[in-house]
This record gives sequence, structure tokens and C-alpha cells, in this order.
Amino acid sequence: MPPPPLPTALSPQERRLWLACRQAPTNPALTACYAWSVPAAITPDRLHEAFVAAAQHHRAWACTWTEEDGVPQKSPAPASPLLTWETIDATAAGSDEAAFQQQIDRHAARACRQHFDLARGPLARCTLLRRDNAPGALLIITPHLCADAASIRRLRRDVDHRLAGSRYPVPDGAPTSPPPRTAAPLDDWLERLRDAPPALELLTDFPRRPLPLVTGRRVPILFSPELRDALRRCARQLGLPAGALLLAACQALLHRLTSQSDIVTGLAVEAPPPGSPPVAGFHLDLCPVRTRTAPSTRFVEHAADLAALLDAIAATPPPSFDTLLTALRPPRVEGHSPLFDILTILPPGDREAASPGLLRDRFVDPGTAAWDLTLRLESESAGEFDGFLEYRSDLFTAETARRLVARWLHLLHAALRAPETAVDDLPACPPEEIECVLHTFNATARPFPPGLRLHDFMLRQAADHPDRIALECGDERLTYGQLEAQSRRLAHALAEA
Repeated sequence: MPPPPLPTALSPQERRLWLACRQAPTNPALTACYAWSVPAAITPDRLHEAFVAAAQHHRAWACTWTEEDGVPQKSPAPASPLLTWETIDATAAGSDEAAFQQQIDRHAARACRQHFDLARGPLARCTLLRRDNAPGALLIITPHLCADAASIRRLRRDVDHRLAGSRYPVPDGAPTSPPPRTAAPLDDWLERLRDAPPALELLTDFPRRPLPLVTGRRVPILFSPELRDALRRCARQLGLPAGALLLAACQALLHRLTSQSDIVTGLAVEAPPPGSPPVAGFHLDLCPVRTRTAPSTRFVEHAADLAALLDAIAATPPPSFDTLLTALRPPRVEGHSPLFDILTILPPGDREAASPGLLRDRFVDPGTAAWDLTLRLESESAGEFDGFLEYRSDLFTAETARRLVARWLHLLHAALRAPETAVDDLPACPPEEIECVLHTFNATARPFPPGLRLHDFMLRQAADHPDRIALECGDERLTYGQLEAQSRRLAHALAEA
């Protein structure tokens, strides 16, 4: 009988999350929430059987996280049970999608605030909200430490194939990830980030707190068919990846909103262990993306620079984020994260075979946010959403977040139509927002009584509201009563002259 597998050391990105969990074990922002749309024809027992079989195949939760002599380690002994499963009858929501979405979000928010025991498990909570005559939703709640979005996407494809009676195209244990690659020299990245701005000067609706809250919300992003066609067409004509165009539009909007020509944002990059099978787990790292925009920089040049950066990252992975922070020691700005506050998660660029399509990602809002803004985009869409903007609700209102999404989509569409346009000339506001600012906000006209002269109006105000401020100049103020008294004295003086 072979000996049991030994505990393994944590990767740098796993170690970072482990330390965060140790410092704040009840922080809901350290818990990930995913949702799948489930056809009504799939029974709960059938889905549960396929999900558990796929979870054992991917082994995302078949481990525990412990500490030995102060060193964190991952032990491959499976927790028992592997996960928890609950089925809830949501038929009462009927075909009312808004009511069903609210029910999903309530369950997600409550589940994300329940603490996980990393040393004992189980490390996944699944809740199926089932409707008889409409698609249901499967919620998957797990610590970020155990699985990332790309991993859950692979898990969904596996479950999808099992439900369809077909075989997931990646066999057990097949090492399909790239062979070991030499990381980019640290000095190159230090030079790239040298003298970077300490913080992005993006206006917020509320004052920034010294210790950020983790409460947040999400705004779904839905591309119109015209925008999808324009994105594919422009990417083909320019020979650039769609991800570079999407990222360029994001950076361009931030440049327009802040007037900063030097901007640093974060990019989530997949960094699985070399030679490992594409199974569920946490394989994401953070990469700072710095862009400099001159007044004459064209959008196509901006996108080409970012495409070159994405290609370089794919070919030669950058040093881990922790390594960069240790070497750079960026100045800390109160209330800000080091290096960047905005994270972008681009559509996955994997080339795995398409799944049967029984299960699809769907929108969910668990009510948490780890960054000021997180723009996450998807490559697969069920017609419900193409991604979302997650925002800290202690910094931004829902209206501001929706306005940011509308501005980004409008700028993206304009850039795709005319990629040779200078970034500074791209429209930063959609027509409806311009109409609102110029006309709706300025519609301050009020009915004025006929025959009432200006001095009659002032006398009426002095009689009705003598203590209200009428005039202000620097530190001097006059109430309507004081203004009326001074005007009378001036009138008598003029009459006697």
C-alpha cells in the first residue's frame, strides 16, 4: 500500500491569501461566490451526482490547510464530507427574473459571511435554487484560497460533460499546462514600475476610509450584438487580441476621468504550477499594468502596446506580486492598496474544447468587494451578462457604478469604430449623460408671479424669511432682513441728497 501523500508548500499567491485568512478569518471578501444557470429539466439528484464526481476529479476541495512550526502547508487528505449541498424550492419566484435574482443574491450574501474552517473543511457550500418551469441557479461558495474563476469554469465544463453523458476532454492527471518557463528578470519589472504614481486620483462619492470596508456591489455588463460584432471585426482587422482592446478601453477611460497620463492598474493572470493538470485550485496572480498616454496617442497604438505586454506575460511570466512588492517597497497611501486599486480580469484565453452548454455562468452579487473597482469580463455568455463591474459601496454609489459601465461601453464602441482616433478625442460620456448634465441638471427655471418686480420679490423674502442668507462675499454675509434695512437707509440717503 503506497504511503499517503505528503503535505506540500504553498505557492506565493496561496501564501498571500493564507496570511489574509489568518489575519481576518471572517472577512467575506476572502470568500468567492459563483453561480451557474441550471435547466429545469436537470433534476437535483442528477446534478448533485455529476457535481460531486467532477469535484473529486478536480480535487479542488480534497485538501486541508494547516500550519506546521509556523509554516503553512496544504495536506491532500480529503475533508469529509467534501462539500455541503442544499436544494431550495424557488418555484414561488416563477418567471419573475428580478425577484429570482434578488433571492440568489440574498443567499449568496448570507453564505459568503459564514466562516470556513480551512483546517477541517468542508471547503465548499453548494445551494441549488430550483424552479419547476424555468432555469434554476447553483450557487458555489468557497474560499478564494481553494479555487479561482478559471478553475470553477473548468469544473463547470466537467459537470456539463457528465450531465450530457460525454467525457471531459482532459483526462485525469494529464499535464496539459505549459512546461516550466523562466520568469522575467526582476530588474526589468522594477524598471518598468520605477517612479510609478502612488495612487490613482479617481473621484469617489464618499470619503476614503483609512481602513477600507469590504462591502460592495456588482453591476452586470451586457454587450449589444453590434458591440460584439465590432469587437471581433476590429480585433481581426488590427491583428490584436480582443482582451487588449478591452483593456485599452478601460485604461483610456481612467485616463479621461483622472487626467493622469501615467496609470497603474492590476491584471489577474493565471499562473498554474508548471506541468500540472488543469484542475480546480487557486492559480491566479496579480500583475501591475502601467500605461503612459500622451495627448497624441492613438487608441490603436495604446491597444498594440497592451497586446505586446499581454504576449510578453504569456511567454515569460512576471515575478510574483509578492516579490515585486518586496523589491519595490512602494510608498503607502492611507486608504489605498499598494501599486493599484483597480483590478481587471480579462476573458480567458484558453483553448479547451467547448462544453455541451447545459450549464452556463450567471450573474450573482454577493455584496463584497476586495478592490475599489474590479472589471471582470467573460468569454462565454448566456445572453444574461458578459461580465460585471464590482465596486466598493463605501466609495461609490450604484448610480456612479452604472454610469462608469455606460461610459466604458460607449468609449469602447467609439474606439472600435475608429481605432485611429487619439485617446484624448474619444468620447468619455454617452449622449444621454451629456443631455442630463447640460439640460436636466440645469432645468432650474421656476414660475415667477406676473407683475412682481425684483425689489418686490426681495421685500417679500425679507418679510417671510428675514434670517435667511441673501448675499455672500468672502467672509461677509447679509440676511434678507439686513439687506432690506440697508437698502432702506440707502434710499433715504439718496432721497435727501
